[in-house]
Amino acid sequence: MSITLEDLKKLADEKRQELAELEGAIKVWERLGAVSLGGKHSPDVGNAPILGDTGTIDIDALSLPKKVIKPKTTLLDNVKNVIERFENQEFTVGHVDAALKAMGKGSTAKHFRNRVSVLVRKLHEDGILTRTFKGKGSEPHKYRRKQPVSLVKSAD
Repeated sequence: MSITLEDLKKLADEKRQELAELEGAIKVWERLGAVSLGGKHSPDVGNAPILGDTGTIDIDALSLPKKVIKPKTTLLDNVKNVIERFENQEFTVGHVDAALKAMGKGSTAKHFRNRVSVLVRKLHEDGILTRTFKGKGSEPHKYRRKQPVSLVKSAD
């Protein structure tokens, strides 16, 4: 039996296909974090999954990333953010309330504006705001930022 050039090309293609499949299997094993050592499986350094003899992953050996808990912003944080954006402009509680609602941070709750007013008054008492006009009756107090507002939470 003689081997033709076509037979050799066909055999080479089959071997290339087998090699590609083996390389694919190696990549899968590497992704799983296991390297074959004499029929036993051990974890690759730095990779969490540990495969048993049957190829199953031991869930107890996995190290899951810690869930990052993003601190929730408070109404005070949002009010400080709005006041920071007013820069050196004079404003009232109504301006702060309107800006919060425009930014999607406001509320239609019954006493929301009162809560904003309490926080603005607290910032004034803390020395962050200056009252530029003392309101009377239906005229509201007017404020201006005295110093840059820190958006970092204090440990109070």
